[in-house]
Amino acid sequence: MNQLLEMSLSAALLITVIAIIRALIMHNLPKRTFIVLWFIALFQLIVPHSISSPLSIFNIFSKTNTIPTQINIPNPEITIITEQAPEVLSISNTTNVLANNPTSILPAIEPLLLIYLSGVLIFVLIFILLYYKNHKEFSTSLPFSNNFISNWFENHRLIRRLSIRVSDKITTPLTYGILRPVILLPKGTDWSNESELNFILTHELVHIKRFDALTKLIISSCLCIHWFNPLVWVMYFLFNRDIEISCDEAVIRRLGEPAKQDYALTLINMVEHRSQCLLPSLYSNFSKYAIEERIIAIMKMKKGTIIGSIAAILIVATTTTVFATSQNNDISQEPSYEVTTPPAININEATIYHEALTIEPAESPESTSDAYIYNENYFRWPLENYLRATSGFGLRVDPISGREEIHTGLDIPAPEGTPILAAKSGYVTYSGWLESLGYIVTIYHGKGYSTLYAHNSNNLVLADQFVSQGEHIANIGSTGMSKGPHLHFEIRYNDIVVDPMDYFNAFTQIIKGEEIA
Repeated sequence: MNQLLEMSLSAALLITVIAIIRALIMHNLPKRTFIVLWFIALFQLIVPHSISSPLSIFNIFSKTNTIPTQINIPNPEITIITEQAPEVLSISNTTNVLANNPTSILPAIEPLLLIYLSGVLIFVLIFILLYYKNHKEFSTSLPFSNNFISNWFENHRLIRRLSIRVSDKITTPLTYGILRPVILLPKGTDWSNESELNFILTHELVHIKRFDALTKLIISSCLCIHWFNPLVWVMYFLFNRDIEISCDEAVIRRLGEPAKQDYALTLINMVEHRSQCLLPSLYSNFSKYAIEERIIAIMKMKKGTIIGSIAAILIVATTTTVFATSQNNDISQEPSYEVTTPPAININEATIYHEALTIEPAESPESTSDAYIYNENYFRWPLENYLRATSGFGLRVDPISGREEIHTGLDIPAPEGTPILAAKSGYVTYSGWLESLGYIVTIYHGKGYSTLYAHNSNNLVLADQFVSQGEHIANIGSTGMSKGPHLHFEIRYNDIVVDPMDYFNAFTQIIKGEEIA
């Protein structure tokens, strides 16, 4: 849900920019320019990942990660550490929670999520019902042909099977269908006015060749997903309007500049009576849809120029680079470091010890065969097969703010969806969203020790749930203020963050400086 909100908000900024550009210089650019821009906004609303760029406007809004100064820790008197012999970690251990309590990993449905899903369901049902009603009416239409239409068909062949039908259920022409497109004409069409009929058929043919029926279906689906965002509604109407205006431009270019006035008169004639189609945005038609703007656009259309094309390319490229990209973030490309001295940080007293901190480049691990042997008395590495940390504990230059700051844990990069494992047995004290850390899980292990796992894509455990060492508790993600999929891992002792590497080095032989940075 949070990722959906991030997508919707970032796309809202792009939609606002496109609407402003459209209002200012619409008549000075080729109309296909705005179709391209709307497709970019549509892509940003549907695809959860975006390309990072140093020129992205979101770099301006970057904020440093904030570390919670207090976590709900159970009574320190509770001790859950037990003496056990070394054991071999098995994948089957990660399924213990399912076997013991199948419902324990299912997160509670939040009220806002329930409202959102209800909205999606309502809009999907509305679109389906109206789509069904219209198609039921269209199915009563009859095929039609005369000499002019037969000749027109000969001059405008398509790979897809195109048919022309007549219906008494509509008052203006429209097009529907993707694989087998249909041009539907009203029964009252003036068949003797061949010039007007040519305008109508050419207009609808442009829609068919551009697969505008499919585009409109995707736009409507996107609206159902982002129904809560008013700017997506703005995009919905403006995108549909620009599809019609772009189609008008294509007709004028096909038939020549002298046809502008006659084409505009045809458009006025076709919309004297509002179309009875209940879903104008699912069908391409001569509707009474922003007719005044369309006629003004038609009369102001000019022959395309090289300067206009270059300007359109520059506007699309600039808008995309600045407003449709994410922060310049690739955490996997940050240099690896090894913190060789274990400084400590007391968040509550703001006491920082870092004078002895030294940082050295780390080497790649040559073997991880021993990485699966752990002892319950010790902390285990929270990921399997990914033993390299790109950012250690202590002073560092923050990759987002660019300032030298204290890093309170380890950043361990791994592909999104990689299982995150509990470093030690304990009780989950928190599982949810926490500002810049995104989805986090905190676990209390007894004797004052607790661990934190942040930037998860999703959590698989709930508060007050007991988890075993090595149990699958969450998945790698990039939620919150993050520069790529990774785990931010902390160990705390009496609510004071300490260097995790100090504990791994002290208790496990496989976590060595030359293997883990």
